[in-house]
Formats: sequence, structure tokens, C-alpha cells
Amino acid sequence: MKTISRFEEVIGQSFDISSPYLLATALEQIKQEKENLLTELKDNSCIKVPIVGDFSAGKSSLLNSFIGRNSLLPVDITPETAVAYELYYSGDNEYVELYREGKKIDERPVDEIKKLSVKPGDIAKVFIASPKIQDLQNRGITLVDMPGIDSGIKEHNDAILHYITRGTAFILLVDVGQGSLRQSTLAFMTELSKYNLKPAVLISKVDKKPASELKDIKEYISFQATKAIGSDTFVGCISAHNNDINDFVQYLATIDTDKLISERFRARVVGYVNLQIACLSTQLDLANVNLQNIEEKIGQLEEEKARIAERLATTVAADKPEKSTQDILDDVSEELTAHSEEIAQMIVNKEGSDNIQALILNYIRPVIINSFKEEGEQYAASLNTVVDDATKTLQDTLKIEGNVIDNVMDSFHDEIAGGLSVAADFLINNPNIFMKALGYILMFFGDKIPELIRFLFGKSKESIVLEMVQKINAEINPKIIEQLRKPIFELVVMQQTKIRENIQKNITNGLGHLQDTMRVAGAETSKEELDAKISNLQTAINQLKEFENKI
Repeated sequence: MKTISRFEEVIGQSFDISSPYLLATALEQIKQEKENLLTELKDNSCIKVPIVGDFSAGKSSLLNSFIGRNSLLPVDITPETAVAYELYYSGDNEYVELYREGKKIDERPVDEIKKLSVKPGDIAKVFIASPKIQDLQNRGITLVDMPGIDSGIKEHNDAILHYITRGTAFILLVDVGQGSLRQSTLAFMTELSKYNLKPAVLISKVDKKPASELKDIKEYISFQATKAIGSDTFVGCISAHNNDINDFVQYLATIDTDKLISERFRARVVGYVNLQIACLSTQLDLANVNLQNIEEKIGQLEEEKARIAERLATTVAADKPEKSTQDILDDVSEELTAHSEEIAQMIVNKEGSDNIQALILNYIRPVIINSFKEEGEQYAASLNTVVDDATKTLQDTLKIEGNVIDNVMDSFHDEIAGGLSVAADFLINNPNIFMKALGYILMFFGDKIPELIRFLFGKSKESIVLEMVQKINAEINPKIIEQLRKPIFELVVMQQTKIRENIQKNITNGLGHLQDTMRVAGAETSKEELDAKISNLQTAINQLKEFENKI
């Protein structure tokens, strides 16, 4: 894991360079960011690779074959008891830990794994003495045996939400007996692609088909996958029964964990180094100007901090919670309308409620997540006017030479743009409300499907589909949207509050550091001491800038 080590080195060494010169407020802020960043790197040192597919597609059998332990992971379980199993290397002591809502609730020897009292949504961490798992772990890869796509709507949704930001290399297993990718499976693949996740496709149980038929099946599935998510989709064939899993091993070998981790954390590490540069640059700028009436200026800064806090609390952004909520609901309604014919066809074909609901979730879930991301970014941008006004006020009142105020306030724009925790992360951290929102869709369609089927009786298929589409768009979609309004509104308010608090915290820290710097700049010092300080600050800044090449 060269990337993790390199990032940790940059974080530690850059702090060692800047900390001797950082003043109290900046030192505390940067020390906290250092701890947060190192913790995140430690917690995400491995790429999770979820293996997904329909119930009984052979996910557990594949992993059992891979590690050479045919009875390790449960294979004869019901969809209702399916949970995610993460595989880790442990040496001689083999055991399993069961986690529920992030807390460990049970631990026992691995041979008692089937005795775990699991509930949907649980995560079991399985620690085994497998050289193959050890090799993957050394490469930064953790395999995850996921609940089946059809193991239950809530269970699958919980699992997908959990791994959207933690898994960057999904593997989709398809039973060769299907002969093709189902509509719901294609929708799920399309959904993953909207999170910039491209799953590999493995056709399982290929020992059950002759080579000629398998060739046609693979070509057709490749065609479907290419049409859905792109031409470079990996499609392979496996047979756990015959221990023929070469394509699975081959795909794992293509996963570049260092690249994936770099893509995920590079901007954060660069931002951390730049924050240190900004703090030292403020000191350097003020060391080069002749400040007058320092105590008065410090008092003005204190007054401006209070005014900014008041303005952030009272400023009416362009996107009020009600407007943001409506924008998100409009996106959901548009998506439901766009796929109303597919939904109607599934109802007409009398497919199971779970399949219909799964299809709807595959379309709606990324719309909600991406809409929240967009609305959050727009809201943060609208609050930038507060920062712009504060910049002008400080320039007019403090009258400091040079670009000190501009540089300090510009850093807030960078923090606002780069520090948003929105979309999947935000919704994952508030799963109850998000599931409540999605639950309305499922509950409504679950209740309405029998009624809709009765509505079809005695009509031709063509007229049935047309009338069903009209009924979905005219009656069902508007009711779903209204049911979603309250939970979506709650999430919007929470997100906007979080963004506003983050901006307030960054401004308070930045202006606090400016006050500290003014106090130091106003202290009596000899020319020799001032020259040495300027030289040391410039040297530290130059050294920090060199770290960007290492990142």
C-alpha cells in the first residue's frame, strides 16, 4: 500500500515543518485535521470489493472455492437471513465478529459462523488463515460476500448504501441459467455507473452449459453490459463446482488499489498541505507590513466574526429548504416518468413486487443522492456572498497593506468547495431518514401493485401498457412525490445546517488565526529577529510546496 504510506508520510512530515511556526488557533485546527485525515486513511486502507448478484447466484460458493474452504461461508441460507461477510486475514486464530449499526455485538470461532444470530443489515467480519486473503489484504483488497439483490428491498438497499463509498470495484455474479442480464440487474449496473462505479460481470455455474451455448450467452451478456455501462466492462465465466475461477482471479489482479485510493484521498491531502501554507503565508504577509492600531484592528475582527455568524444564520439563500426539496422531488418525478413504461411492463408481466420495487430503487436512489449533492453545492455557493461581503468590509475597516485579507478570505471559498460532505456520505450517515424516504416508494407500490393487476383484467396487452403508464404518471407518481416531501425536506434542512456550520467554523478559525498573527506582528522585536522569522517562514512555505510533487 504505497499510496497510504506516502500520504501518511506527507501528512506527518508537513506537520513537522509547519508546527514550530503555527500560532495557537491554526495549530489546533491543523492538528485536528491531521488526526482526522490519518484516521480516515487507516479506516480506508483497503478497497472493499462487494460481490453481488441474485440470491443463489453462487457468491458464497465462489469465495469458498477461492479460499479452498468449501464450507466456510454459509450457502444454504434464506434471503431473510443474508448479511454481508467481509474476509480478512488473521493468522492461526480464526474467528468472526458480528457488527450491527457499527457496533460489535458478537464474536465466536469461525467454525460457529452459522450460529450467529444475524439480522438484515448486519456485517460479519470473518478472520481466517488464508494465504490468498493475506495476499489480497497486502494489496489493500477486502472481498465482501453481499446479500442477494433479491434478498429483500431494505436489506439490499442498506448494503448498497454502506458500500457505495467504501467499495470501488463491484463484481456482479449472474447465473448462467438466466441466459442474459435481467432488467433489474441492468438497472442496478446502470445505478452503480452513476456513482462512477463500474462492476465486472462474472457468469457463474458455467459447468451446466455446453461450450457452444456458453459462448452465445457470454456474447449476449457482454453486449448487454456494454450497452448499459460501457465497452471496457470485464465479463468472465466461472464454475465454483469445478474450481474453475480463473476469470475471477484475473479480474482481482487488474484492480489497482493504489490508484483508487489516490483518486479518493489525494485532494484531501493536498488541501491539508495547502491549509498549512495559507496559515504560514498569512504570518509572512503581516511580517512584511507596518501594522498600526493593532488592538483596534483585532477588536474589529472580533466584531466582524460576530456579524458573519449572524449573517450566516439569517441569510436567505437562493435555495431555501422548500425550493431545494421541490428541486429534488422534481428530479425524482422526472425519473419515475421516464421509466414508467418499464414499470408498467413489469406489472403487466406480473413480475414479483420485490423485482418491481428493486427496479424503482435502482433508478430513484442515484437520483436522490446526486440531487442532494447538486443542491448542497448550490447552497454552499450561495453562502459565498457572505464571505465576499465580509472580505470587502474587512478591507475597508482594517486597511492592511497588500493582499492579506484577500488571501485569508479566498481560502474560505476553497474550504467551502472542497469540504462538503454531501450525497452518499451524508445520506449514509442519516440512514433512518433516507430509508424512510425510500420506504414510502416501496410501501406505496407494494400496496398498489395488486390493485393495478386487478385494473388490467380483460384488456389487451397494448391498451393495458398504455393505460398503466397513464395511471402511473397521473395518479401514482404524484402521490409518491407528496409522501416523499416531508422526509426529503428533513434531509435538506440537515444538510444545509451542516454546510452552514462548516462555513462558520472555517471562518472562525481563519479570522482567529489572523487575530493571533496580528498580536505577534505587533509585539516588539529587533530587525534581526524579524528577518530571521521571515526567512524561516519562507523556507517552511517552500518546503511545503515541494510536497505537492510527492502527493
